[in-house]
Amino acid sequence: MANPKEKSAEPGAAQTLWDARTEYVGDNSAVGKLIGLLEFPDSLTYQFFALQTGEDERGVELNFIQDTNRSLTDLETWQLDKNALLLFALIGNLEDVRCSVVDKEGGNVVLHQTRAWADKVVEGDIRDYGESAEKLQELLQLAAAANPKEINAEAPSNATHPTITINGRHYFYT
Repeated sequence: MANPKEKSAEPGAAQTLWDARTEYVGDNSAVGKLIGLLEFPDSLTYQFFALQTGEDERGVELNFIQDTNRSLTDLETWQLDKNALLLFALIGNLEDVRCSVVDKEGGNVVLHQTRAWADKVVEGDIRDYGESAEKLQELLQLAAAANPKEINAEAPSNATHPTITINGRHYFYT
């Protein structure tokens, strides 16, 4: 599968994503269709996904190769986190999202998000945003408003924009 483009920014993206929703993480075809609609950072090449559907598992793992030999930026991390939010909203029984990123030298970083994390980010049940295309558009707008600028490990004390820290990551809101 080719690296998906900026599909979530296109007009009608919320409706397209919502139309692709599924109740079950075990529906390989539906989950694959959803993933194909997501936007990934330009520095990452999407490779494949794997479903975690064992007895106590309800997860999706997205696998990428990084085109550079550097750490992910805060913006790239937020883009992956935003995708996790969308997946939690659109896959009814999803509990875990893992993004595994392998760099050119074989180093591996795994970002792991849970439904509890997503609920905390939206200050409610993330699944509520999957109830309609209009609600999903609200989530897309919320995520766009929270799109971080690249920043250092600590937010500057003279920051003119509000900041938030999620799982140790600092984001500026503009």
